[in-house]
Amino acid sequence: MIAMTALSLIVSTYAPLEQHELTALATEFPKPNYEDFLKIISDNRFNVYPIAEYNTSYLADRINVLLRHDADFDVGYGMAELDQKYSVRSTFYVRLHAKEYNLSKVIPFYKDLESKGFEIGYHYEVVDLAMVGSTPNNEIARKLFKHELEYLREFFNIRSVAAHGGAHNHKFREWNDLRDYGVISAYEIPFRKENITYLSDGCDQFKAERLNYFRAALNKLRSGDVVQILIHPHPPRWNYATDIKEPTPTTSTPKPSPTPTPPVTMPDPTPYPTSTYSPTPPSQLEEVAQIAAIPSPKPELAGFLEILAILVGSLMNITVTIFYAKRNVR
Repeated sequence: MIAMTALSLIVSTYAPLEQHELTALATEFPKPNYEDFLKIISDNRFNVYPIAEYNTSYLADRINVLLRHDADFDVGYGMAELDQKYSVRSTFYVRLHAKEYNLSKVIPFYKDLESKGFEIGYHYEVVDLAMVGSTPNNEIARKLFKHELEYLREFFNIRSVAAHGGAHNHKFREWNDLRDYGVISAYEIPFRKENITYLSDGCDQFKAERLNYFRAALNKLRSGDVVQILIHPHPPRWNYATDIKEPTPTTSTPKPSPTPTPPVTMPDPTPYPTSTYSPTPPSQLEEVAQIAAIPSPKPELAGFLEILAILVGSLMNITVTIFYAKRNVR
């Protein structure tokens, strides 16, 4: 039962986005406030780079910005387009269990970003997947973390990770040493400075107030300071089309129209290895089931044992009653 529960959490039934949906997401991306933010950090005062380069790309004469995007519910085509427009390199933390997108279908997009100097990191949620009842099982979480990290490393140079969601997944880095996996946590960057300023959009819309808050915080920094900035690429946060429907078929032949050019060029997927990850590779399902299968009696056996225990208990009660009855007679 526990194994089936774990597998039901791990296996996703959501279909990947179709090409016309991806194109629509890529072309309908009006985010003036985020673009205004990029204009700020594109100034020569700032040195912007991915999380994993926290040490190697540091400049003492600039304000160092570690920019990251947690792809919780959206791939982030439009945000990647704007980052590239302003020559900004950032980290995209990708999920393997997102309901809104199937990572295996967009690997070429992220590989293209990585080839341009972006970082692709692992947005893990293994503790949520390793819950046994209301209790997290660290052994299951560790096995899943290892499996998923190995899978991602078939395609990307995974050097840093970030926990997805609430407090449960953050517990993983408290229980385990991430150095054993050859990664660092975005929340525990081993930087030379004692403190790193942290700014986040709070998983909310990037409105003018948030931009003003970011601007004020950045204005307080000086050369040599380090700030980590988290901005989510979720469609609802940026007010672009999310209700994308299938094109309505027409009986008449429409006039030819120019093919829209996606802001981010999608590379030919042929050079890249294919995957059947959906999201857990079928080859790993059996092993995951074994990991999650904490020994417990089969339902039929458990029912038999329960009945047997009741009968034994009743027999003992009868025996004791007869014993004391005979003793009283004597």
